[in-house]
Amino acid sequence: TLTRLGRRVDPSPLAAMVRSDDPEIRSNAYLILGDMGNRSAVPMIRDSLGKGMKQVNPARVRIVELQAAEALVRLGAADGIEPIRAALYSPGEQSEFTALAAQQVARLKDEGSRPSLMRLIDGTGISARPTEVRIGCATALAQVSSQDSQTVVKFARTLLGDREPAVRAEAALAIGYAGGVAVVPELEPGLFDKDPAVQLAAAKAILVATRPR
Repeated sequence: TLTRLGRRVDPSPLAAMVRSDDPEIRSNAYLILGDMGNRSAVPMIRDSLGKGMKQVNPARVRIVELQAAEALVRLGAADGIEPIRAALYSPGEQSEFTALAAQQVARLKDEGSRPSLMRLIDGTGISARPTEVRIGCATALAQVSSQDSQTVVKFARTLLGDREPAVRAEAALAIGYAGGVAVVPELEPGLFDKDPAVQLAAAKAILVATRPR
């Protein structure tokens, strides 16, 4: 916050945090360094990768390293996008990595991920992913590629009535990001959904759909 306000900030305490054995501390340090936008932090982040956290669950370590990759991309290190793109194709039993990577490419507006997102949405057979992952990828696709808006809306509409609240919520968001003002009427019923999370998602989707483009 101080950095964004134009104040001088000493980032040196973050150097210790990116080497912390606590994954939450390390993750937050990566997040802050990425947001601060100081490119001199790139070597610090790279040097921390693969070190420490020996007693941490490997799955948690991978999530932390994906967050480091996102910070690198934000700081101008283009090669940081590769592990995130690779995580999109995590095995089906590791769908949490695919979901996280989809959120990351959306935040980074990575148009290079468009073909992967489309395949994940349309996958069948052994390539099929859980509905939660597919709709998450649809939301990401809507944010990285305006040319696929109609495809996203068509797919997400089929899930607005899903029995799982998480799916209904994500479907509303996907439609909001992809559809523009015209989709507001079909988002409004979500404001009265029995699940509060869906209500919030529908409200956000309406705000997103009506913002100036």
